[in-house]
Amino acid sequence: MFSHEGTAIEVLLFIFGFAGFALALWFVHAYFERKARDGVKKQHLGHRDS
Repeated sequence: MFSHEGTAIEVLLFIFGFAGFALALWFVHAYFERKARDGVKKQHLGHRDS
């Protein structure tokens, strides 16, 4: 096997780990943004009814 194989695996793990962390942050951000937008929509619907 190649002598740099261990380093390459570490770099790949770091890249995939960082990508997974960024994806998790994006999902949390999208969740809270959608939650806030749903609240605004409910308020607008309430104002239209009254």
